[in-house]
Order: sequence, then structure tokens, then C-alpha cells
Amino acid sequence: VAVLAAAQLVAALPVLFGVGADVHTGREMASFDVALAVGFAIVAFRPERAQALVPVAFVLAACLAATSAVDIVSSHTALVHEVGHLAAVAQAAALWALGRTTGRPLSAATAAGRG
Repeated sequence: VAVLAAAQLVAALPVLFGVGADVHTGREMASFDVALAVGFAIVAFRPERAQALVPVAFVLAACLAATSAVDIVSSHTALVHEVGHLAAVAQAAALWALGRTTGRPLSAATAAGRG
């Protein structure tokens, strides 16, 4: 999970600082990618929190898969340009696996430091 977080952060930083075709949209997307990478990095060092990000990771992977399929079928992009989205699938799978190995989810009292 830490490696995937680092890879996402490295990919997002150039776009965040204006490298890309549409600077404004690119920066907004890169901001989201940086936030997600930070969340994954935190989970890598606090694996008991992995289950909290699993739904977010799976929704992201599903949305990217669906929009990629639509864009490929409608010839808006090529398959080779969408392969990078497989990282989102890998992240979702890694978080799910990490969440399963860390035991039960935190109770509200434990999460608040009272458990």
C-alpha cells in the first residue's frame, strides 16, 4: 500500500505543478490524487484503518474502469492510455487485503482513543 501511495503521489505532483494539457483540470485532479495518496500512505503505516478507505478505493476503481471502457468504445482514447488506471484496481485490492489482515474494524470508542 505504501508503494502504491508513493507511485500515485509521484504521478500526481508534475500535474499539480502545471505539466499537462489542461492546466486547471489537471491541477484539480492532481490535488485529488495527492489527497488519496496521503490517505493510502497513512493506512500503510496505520493498517488498522485500512477498512475505512476500502469503499473509496473500490468506487474509484469501478468509476475509472467504467469511464475508461466508455471512452475506449467511443474512440475518445486508446487502451494503452487507460492501462495506468489499473493502479486504482491494485490499490483497492491491496487495501481490501490489508483490511482483512488487520482484524475487526475499530469501534467508535477505540477510534477516539477511549478503547
